[in-house]
Amino acid sequence: MGRQGLSTRTWRHSAMVVLFSAVAGVLAAALGAAAAAAAASASSASSIMSQLEDSFSVGVDWSQASLHTALAFIVLCPVFWNVMARCELRWQLLSRQIGIDKKN
Repeated sequence: MGRQGLSTRTWRHSAMVVLFSAVAGVLAAALGAAAAAAAASASSASSIMSQLEDSFSVGVDWSQASLHTALAFIVLCPVFWNVMARCELRWQLLSRQIGIDKKN
C-alpha cells in the first residue's frame, strides 16, 4: 500500500475520532440537561406518581378471577408461542402434522 493509501486511512481515522467526540459531547450535554430538568421536577413527579397510583387502585378489583385469568393469558401466551416456535424450528412438529414436507 502506498503513502497515499496510508494518509487516506489516517484521515478517515481522524475524521471518525472527531465525529465520535462531537457526538459524545452532544450526548453529554443532553444528558446533563435532562438530569437537571429531572432534579428540578422531582417533587412534581412524586405528586404525579401518587395521583396515578390513586387512580389505578380505585378502578381495579384485584380479587376478581377474570383479572387473574387475563393476567395469566397475557403472560403465558407469548411463552407458549415461543416454545412452539422453537419446537417447530427444531423438529418441524406442526409441519409434519399438516403434511408439509420441509426440505433443508
